[in-house]
Amino acid sequence: MRITVADQEHCKKELVVEFSSDEVKGETDRVAAQLARSVNVPGFRPGHVPVSVIKTRFKKDLSDEVTSNLLPRGFADAVQKNDLKVLGEPSVSDVRHGLDGSLGATINVEVAPEFELSSYKGLPLVRKVYKVTDRDVDAAIEDLQQRYAEMVPVEDRPSQAGDFISANLAGWFQNSEGDEQDAARKTADGETADGDTADKPADANETQAEEPRSDEAGDAIEGKADSDGTGGGEREPDIPEAPFNVQLGQKGLIADFNEAFLGVNVGDERDFIVNYPKDYHSERFAGKAVRYKGEVASINIKEPPDVPEMLKLISDEEKTVEEFRSELRSQLEVQAESKSKEQFNNALLDLLLDRNRFELPSGIVALETRSRMTSLIQQWSRGGVDFRKLNIKWDQFQEAQQKGVERDFKASFILDRIADLEGITVTDEEIDERIQAAAASTGEDPAVLRARLTKEKAVASMKAQVRNERALDLLIASADVRVEEVDGLNEAATKSGEGEQGA
Repeated sequence: MRITVADQEHCKKELVVEFSSDEVKGETDRVAAQLARSVNVPGFRPGHVPVSVIKTRFKKDLSDEVTSNLLPRGFADAVQKNDLKVLGEPSVSDVRHGLDGSLGATINVEVAPEFELSSYKGLPLVRKVYKVTDRDVDAAIEDLQQRYAEMVPVEDRPSQAGDFISANLAGWFQNSEGDEQDAARKTADGETADGDTADKPADANETQAEEPRSDEAGDAIEGKADSDGTGGGEREPDIPEAPFNVQLGQKGLIADFNEAFLGVNVGDERDFIVNYPKDYHSERFAGKAVRYKGEVASINIKEPPDVPEMLKLISDEEKTVEEFRSELRSQLEVQAESKSKEQFNNALLDLLLDRNRFELPSGIVALETRSRMTSLIQQWSRGGVDFRKLNIKWDQFQEAQQKGVERDFKASFILDRIADLEGITVTDEEIDERIQAAAASTGEDPAVLRARLTKEKAVASMKAQVRNERALDLLIASADVRVEEVDGLNEAATKSGEGEQGA
C-alpha cells in the first residue's frame, strides 16, 4: 500500500491511498472464500461453492465489498503513520480501479490545526474578588419586591415616568408605499413576508432573539399594510388596532412613544408620529415613520409589598427580616465567587487566544454553528416561542454563534496541546466519578447514563473536557495573579487598573 499526504487550506489534508493488484487479489480471495461458505448457489451444496464461481457470479458485489474493506484500512493506516488528528468524517472521492487490478482513492479530511504554542506558565492576570455589601442586599430585596408588586390603577393624576400605559393603537406608515406593499405580501400560511403574523400585534415587551429587547417598544404593533401607503387616518390602517403596553421612561423605549403618553389620562385620544431609527432591529420599521392613533385604556403603577409582607409571599416558614437578609447575603456571596471565577477564567482564555493565533477547520466550525443554532431554535420551540416572530437578523445571529464556536474550539485546541506537553491523562475512574455525580443530580441510574453516553459517543468528549479542565487548573496554579478587591457586585474596583490583563 502506498500513501501520499498533501496539505490543503483551512486545516485540510488530501490523502491518496493506493493498493497494488496483489493486495487487492489477496483481499478478493479472502472475501470470496467467506462468501463461498455462506451463500447458496443452485447446483452446489451449501458451503461448497467454488471460489471461481463466486468471483464470476458475484463480481460487482465482491468488488464493492473489497473496496469497502480496503479503503477504511488504508485510511486508518495513513492516519496512524502520519500522526493525524482527524476531525469529522472523511470524504472519499475518485475511487479508481486499475486495469491491472489495483485500487486507489483520494480521501479529504479536516485535521486539528498546527500552531506553535506560546509560553503558558506565569501568565499575568487580575483576579477580582467581589465583596457583597449592604447595598447589594438592599438591591436584591428591592428586586424581589418589584417581582411581587401588584398593579394598581392611577386615578388621581396624569401619567408620569414609571407608569405602565395600556392603549389601543392603529398605525399608518408615512410615505413608504413601495416598501409597505412588499412587506404586506403574505405567505401561504397567513404570515407577512418578514415572518410576523398579519393580524396579531407583537407585545411591547416581547424579547428579541438576536439581542434582548424586553424593554423596547417597536414591534409593539405590527400588521399588514394596504396599498395606499400615504399615511393619515382616512384609509384603513396599515397596522390594525391592537393593544399596546409599555412602561414610561423604561430603558430603550423610543422617545416618540414616551412623549406621546406622558401627562395623559385614561380615555385620552392620542395622535402622534414615531420615527424609527435606521438601525432598528425590525427591518420592517427601520428608518420608517409611523402615525399612531388610539385611546389610552389604562394607567397603572407597581405597588411593591413591604419586606415582612413579601416574606409571607415567598415562604411559609417564619423568619425575621434580619434572618432573611443574612440568607440573601450568603446567596449573593456564592454569586460573587462564581462571577469572580468566570471572569478570571475568561480573562485567562482571552490571553491564551491572543497569544496563539491560528486558523480553524472551516467544516467543523460550520457544522457546530448550525448545530448550536438548531439547538437554540428547538429550545425556543419547547418554551412556546415561535422563532419566526422574533425578527431575527439571521446573518447576524449566525455570525454571533460562529464567533462563540471559534472561541470555544481555539481554547480547546490550546488546552489540548498543553495537556499533551504536561502529560495530563484522565482515568476511567475519574470518568466514572463524573458520571456518578451527573446521575445523582438527575436521579438517573449511573449504569443507564453510562450506556447512553457510550451509545452517543459522549464518553470520549467527557474525557477530553476533564482533561482540558485539568490543563486550565495547571495554568491557574502557575499564573502571576494580582488580586483586586471590589466593593459590591456591580461596583468599580477599589484599586486602579481594573480589568487590565497582562499582554
